[in-house]
Amino acid sequence: MIRSVALLGASGDLAVVRLAAGLGETTVVTLAPPGGAVDDLLASARAAGAARLVRLWDEAVESTDYLGVAFALAGTVRALIGDLTASPTAPAQPVVIVCGDGGRGAVGPAVAERLGVPHLGEVVGAQVIESRVVARRRSGTMVRMYGGAPPLVLCVAPVALARAAAPSEAAAWTSAAKDSAEAEVWTLDRIGLTSAELAYRKRFRPQPAPGPVATPLRFANARELVARLRSDGVLPGQGKSG
Repeated sequence: MIRSVALLGASGDLAVVRLAAGLGETTVVTLAPPGGAVDDLLASARAAGAARLVRLWDEAVESTDYLGVAFALAGTVRALIGDLTASPTAPAQPVVIVCGDGGRGAVGPAVAERLGVPHLGEVVGAQVIESRVVARRRSGTMVRMYGGAPPLVLCVAPVALARAAAPSEAAAWTSAAKDSAEAEVWTLDRIGLTSAELAYRKRFRPQPAPGPVATPLRFANARELVARLRSDGVLPGQGKSG
């Protein structure tokens, strides 16, 4: 039996839950502080077919880079599932990790690398056929089919993420569904990470390249300023020749 883990980062990632729920029993993982719109997102995820909800949070997550986020997500998957890859004593875990990544295409591959499993991007759909996952991937104007045995990571294409729930569907999510959306709250200790390890990644976040620093010119009075402007040819009068 194939299990799936849906990694959520934004409300648009609800398509990730739907795709994951169509593959097997689904656990939703989100990195978010308590309260706010995330509660509604988790309620929607439960209504979309999630069997288990996990909320991981630490203040260090807010300031880390994409790779730090991938460390946290991969650690959560391992804590949920165990080692995904095959070993001499155990077969590979039949698990599919589904993520959206907001179209940036950075976190998903980084999670796959940390877990040591293959990944496929720009996925618009997937299904299980005879214990294999067959994914549909958009390539220009064409949609191609790819098949493989889990474990693997599927990164959902932005076009799929843009398909938000219809208003009638959203209205059907009752308060009872929200009450059932209470998530397990995990800390970094649960996945074997520390705040310092994620905060360390902050210094790798892209920073703007420093530009040239101008040295200001100082003039004793307006007469000197006018003389300099004339010398530079900015004001009429004596200027630079040529």
